[in-house]
Amino acid sequence: MTESIQVLIAQNLGVDESRVTEGARLREDLGMDEISSVELAMALDELTGTETTEEDMEELTTVQDIIQYLQRAG
Repeated sequence: MTESIQVLIAQNLGVDESRVTEGARLREDLGMDEISSVELAMALDELTGTETTEEDMEELTTVQDIIQYLQRAG
């Protein structure tokens, strides 16, 4: 599941997959902004069947945060 989430993040943010490490910061390292945050939340929801709110996305700062969040939600 971790790898598919990382691939989804890379595709959604338009960055090379090699940059999407667990410690990568979504905003600072990968360039996520408000619009891409909403789009990423929708893509993650579709992939995992969860419902990620805008508030949740604001609190998630790294790729690892997203992975852990989805593991808890799933």
